[in-house]
Amino acid sequence: MEFSNNVNMALLCLISTLLLSSASAFISTPRFSISSISSLRAVLGPTLYHNYSGRRCAYRVAQPASSFESEPPLLLIHPVGIGCASWFWDRFVQEWEGNWLIVPDLIGCGDSDSFDPRDDGMFVPLDWTRQLESLCREVSPFRSLVAVSQGGMAPVALSLATRQSDNWDGPVKIDRVIIASPPTYEEMSRGIPTAEVQRNFAQLSSLPGRAVGYPLLCKKVFIKFFSDLFLFEGESDEAWLEKCMKESKKEGAMWPVFAFNSGFVVGKGYQDELSDLAKPLLIVNGSSDKRATDRVEYGKPENGGGTMEFVDGCNVIPYENAKGFTRVVKKWLKVVYVE
Repeated sequence: MEFSNNVNMALLCLISTLLLSSASAFISTPRFSISSISSLRAVLGPTLYHNYSGRRCAYRVAQPASSFESEPPLLLIHPVGIGCASWFWDRFVQEWEGNWLIVPDLIGCGDSDSFDPRDDGMFVPLDWTRQLESLCREVSPFRSLVAVSQGGMAPVALSLATRQSDNWDGPVKIDRVIIASPPTYEEMSRGIPTAEVQRNFAQLSSLPGRAVGYPLLCKKVFIKFFSDLFLFEGESDEAWLEKCMKESKKEGAMWPVFAFNSGFVVGKGYQDELSDLAKPLLIVNGSSDKRATDRVEYGKPENGGGTMEFVDGCNVIPYENAKGFTRVVKKWLKVVYVE
């Protein structure tokens, strides 16, 4: 269940109510090779691992269709929320035919190592960005990539495309950026005050939050309620609910959720990244997403000059309408596969 930044306040209010009623930011490695193996429809290979800062980070790869071996791989950045991990992209992968796909689990999610801020520190979202930079250097060292994000993880995609360091040159390494159902432009550009983010995290990660709040949020009835209200145009399906429930029970799964919903990811504001973005930007919106009108600012040249597209659905388009999302992405990338 993905928690988008637009519903963070509603979620925090609900959690506060739960806590009050129950009690009185620093938070071995196989590789795939870019070979001649190809297929018509993308198929994810087995889980592989790479090392980032002493943590084992999981990823999977789908081979390209014939004649797409030299095209930029798509790096798929999954949302963070109750039970969310790289599985979020499975339906899109099944529809895709074209470029390579690289599908990682962010630290704390899926099959990647967990983190616990009480024992080891992690900067959110910077360490997620650095994790992906490390992965890209390892599995795609000689080519650029397309960064594709879902929901509130758009800041990570923008950071990948604009960040520069001793071992990363985002403007060179990232060829294009695709953000599906991102935060509104105002949310993305202005960020959240540091004191508010820290207060949110203290509340969410408190003993009542860990012992009562999070387990309640992982109940099927709440996942369905939240998903139907905020994420899907209609009702969420059983596969979504079961996957969210299963993944939410993994050790340490609460910490990425607490960090994300506290506002750490969007906290600092990303006006500079939007202004500095020198690569094409695609914003994909659900047709029933009422916040889409609040994203028109992304289309201004000084704010990334993005292309706005609409697909049937609401806030989890790559999962809810994988066919529609695939069609829009292919059109924008000018990927046309002829059998």
